[in-house]
Amino acid sequence: MEFTQKLGAAASAVALSIGGVAGAQDAVQWRVEDGGNGHWYARNNVPLTWEQAIASAQARGGGLATTTSSAELAFIGVHLISDGMMCWLGGTIDCAGATGPCCDDCAWRWTSGEPFNVAWTGWIGDNDYTTERLVTNGVGFDDMCSPCVVQDYRPPSIIEWSADCNNDGVVDYGQIRSGQLPDVNGNGIPDGCDSNSGQYSPIQWAVNVGGNGHWYQPLLTAQGIGWTAARSEAVARGGDLACAETAAERIYFFQSFTATAYPSAWTPQAQWTEANFGPWLGGTQLAGSSEPLGGWTWVTGSGFDPTELGCCDNVGCAGPEDRLHLLLVAGTVTWNDLPDTWSCGSMPRSLLIEWSADCNNDGIIDFGQIRAGELEDANGNNIPDDCEKSGGAPYGPQQWTNGNGGNGHW
Repeated sequence: MEFTQKLGAAASAVALSIGGVAGAQDAVQWRVEDGGNGHWYARNNVPLTWEQAIASAQARGGGLATTTSSAELAFIGVHLISDGMMCWLGGTIDCAGATGPCCDDCAWRWTSGEPFNVAWTGWIGDNDYTTERLVTNGVGFDDMCSPCVVQDYRPPSIIEWSADCNNDGVVDYGQIRSGQLPDVNGNGIPDGCDSNSGQYSPIQWAVNVGGNGHWYQPLLTAQGIGWTAARSEAVARGGDLACAETAAERIYFFQSFTATAYPSAWTPQAQWTEANFGPWLGGTQLAGSSEPLGGWTWVTGSGFDPTELGCCDNVGCAGPEDRLHLLLVAGTVTWNDLPDTWSCGSMPRSLLIEWSADCNNDGIIDFGQIRAGELEDANGNNIPDDCEKSGGAPYGPQQWTNGNGGNGHW
């Protein structure tokens, strides 16, 4: 395994600049110098239930807005609700177990925990149903039932970012937008404050930064994992092992999934002090192909020239090296071929999942719409319920086996 030979192609390839994942669209700040609180706000125009709106806001690192003053409401009205459309806020009253109109002793509250006092508007909720949620048109309030059997109300929603996890007096979201705080996994939480240390969050290579709109996640395993097992894990989560079918994708992989950004995804190799094994990818060599360069293909079915990746050498000690993974050599990310199972050192302990399906053909990757609450996924398999067969079971992957005259693809 001649790791030192793998630097040339990788180093020459990292010439294309790929931008980071963009933040929420049309976000505006209520600046302190303008009498505001320094928070950021955005309007999500996707029609969602109140619970879905909360999930969508949280997926972006924020929450549903809480307008605790007339000035805050006016700011949102001017900048985000100039059309007068009713939008969800983070106000709620829940009367669990009530059989009629909401009970008198149930108090309205903000989901943020702030005191709920909207007396300055003169508004009094009618509380006609047992599950009331707050909406605003930027001028006043109303209460709507959600979820509720009597109505299916799905308006836009207002997101608010207020967190200051590093206590520097500046809202984190603005510092992420300006590049002052890194947010590699794109979840709206600065990396230094991200409690999701056990697993990395999925990130999108957004179209507006030159990407393909796909979602990616370096998934950690408790111990080393083989390529076949890694692929089964990716498919079980509604995706597949990631494929770099274009030059831009290859550069994106090199720049995004580094050991600096995702240290837990890389496995040091004791016998090669300069080498770290990174996540498994969806590259495989068809059985019976000439070694080391023949028959390489992505799991999508498209073939590729491994020499464009600085790969492959088939120099190992445990059989043909016919599976692809990321490799870090002397600080540079490149590629390497390994056997499905590796007995000569530490196995890769991560895989890179890619979600690219668009089963409803709306031009948007399903995985992102599920995360945003736009598509239902009751069984949590990252496949929209409407795209699955009757009964909610997913269409499982099938292999066209060599024994049946096939190509071994899934």
